[in-house]
Amino acid sequence: MLFLILVQLSVSPELAPFLPLWNSAVTEPCLSGNYSVLELQQLIEPLSMNTDDFEGVSLDPAWNISNPGNYLREISSGALILTPTTYTQWFNGEASGAQLWKQVRGNVKITARIRARSAANPNDPVSGAPFQLGGLMMRDPLNPPHNYLFVAVGMSNGSLQTETKNTVNSNSVWDPSPWGTGDAELRLCRVGTRFLMYARPITGGTWQFANPDMPFLDRIDLPDTLIVGPIAYGPTNSPNLEAHFEEISFQPVWNECGCTED
Repeated sequence: MLFLILVQLSVSPELAPFLPLWNSAVTEPCLSGNYSVLELQQLIEPLSMNTDDFEGVSLDPAWNISNPGNYLREISSGALILTPTTYTQWFNGEASGAQLWKQVRGNVKITARIRARSAANPNDPVSGAPFQLGGLMMRDPLNPPHNYLFVAVGMSNGSLQTETKNTVNSNSVWDPSPWGTGDAELRLCRVGTRFLMYARPITGGTWQFANPDMPFLDRIDLPDTLIVGPIAYGPTNSPNLEAHFEEISFQPVWNECGCTED
């Protein structure tokens, strides 16, 4: 049986400059009310157990693998590298992209430093086909139809951008934002039925919304348990993407303020 604890929360006004939701065009503060739900299960089985720093010599077998024939998987110098080898896509009813995942129940924030690099020359950012990205996804395990959200960085619509995508019953809406580099630290945060997607420079700094025009998405249709992890894709027969992931962190979060806490 799942036990729930209601926790009374308050926020000091001094925190306002550090909370992106508070300073956005959104009228409500970062808390949707004064209460949040804390799942006892997350105290018994800490989400941090899912964190992977990729310091081993091979991929941890705890990861599940989707579409394994469409991309290479490598562990090198403390990073996971996903390299599409054929046409791959996460859009509408197409779900052929790279994804490693773990099942996660309840509130969670997943964070990774991601470098979308050229497979031909990994010292350079990804180039070539107009859509080639690496990112983080939360997805309903029951499909089709496909239901998921992700935040990614790389080539989007022909230039280096961050991109968010919201797919409801195999209908996708995507939004790019100029970024200027193929490298970013990305975060995807779930609080109840609300999902928030963030980006910041790979060297750190203040979290900002990956899609400033839509700081959060409410997905009441998604179940408590989702499959969560890194993705990479490029809808081209000549992909030129290596998506490098330097540690993927899973952490509990009790309210929207926690989404931007490090």
